[in-house]
Amino acid sequence: AELRASAAGLETLAGDIRAAEDLATLWKLIPDIFEDYRIYAVVAPKVHLVLASDAAGAVAGRLEQATGTLGDALDRLEEFGIDVADAEALLVEMKEFVASGASSAASVPGMVLDLTPADYPGSSETLRSAHAVLKSARTDLQAAGDTAHEIVRFIVGALGGDASD
Repeated sequence: AELRASAAGLETLAGDIRAAEDLATLWKLIPDIFEDYRIYAVVAPKVHLVLASDAAGAVAGRLEQATGTLGDALDRLEEFGIDVADAEALLVEMKEFVASGASSAASVPGMVLDLTPADYPGSSETLRSAHAVLKSARTDLQAAGDTAHEIVRFIVGALGGDASD
């Protein structure tokens, strides 16, 4: 919606520029392109960060579901007398990575949604900080995924399968 509103505003501004009948009027309108909209400096980065945050949240949700599934599988193995202590420790670690990644990703929209073109150049630091938080979320979620693979290898190995994949 914000991009559409900016596009509509720029279209209106373009019409005003085309309608300008003298150079003085034109010179007053041209700075508005950057100062009033700052699409590349504020709006587009903000939109991309929010979209990436939403995507990371979706990944965190799938990983959260996987922790339940893996926990159930480990419980079943334990019922059959298999020592799952190491895998349970990995599951706890995975849950911590998921929680940390989800929390980081969820904080990004709150950091950037209120930014406006008028906040530039001060918004640059906020955008950089949000990007760093999102990068941290990605690292945590990737670590959670890697830990899930370790748990799956344990389960496959415990069932007598080839755990090298």
